[in-house]
Amino acid sequence: QIQQAGDPTLSVRSAVITDIKSSASPVTASTGVELTVDGGRLDGVLERDMKVLVGGQQVDVRSRAPADGRWVVTFEAPPLAANAAYDVILLVGPNRRPIASAPEKKLQLQY
Repeated sequence: QIQQAGDPTLSVRSAVITDIKSSASPVTASTGVELTVDGGRLDGVLERDMKVLVGGQQVDVRSRAPADGRWVVTFEAPPLAANAAYDVILLVGPNRRPIASAPEKKLQLQY
């Protein structure tokens, strides 16, 4: 039997960024940043097929590792204007599927 998109028995868990940590505050160019991603299946994606979008700039993912049922993804912050907060979006796979923070808990990177 094929499950339809509106099927109430179908459980789809969307991936979301649940935490952002940086090695310095405020963030500047090349600061190390960690994203915690919940609900993602990143084990089947090559790191070269992942990017992080911050302030309109795409940067490479340095590493990713499983941690307690979540994923920790690291990258270096791009050079952006100071005294501003920027949305952070993880772009996954060759089609660059976006993973952002949950709308009710919007997380931003503070420069």
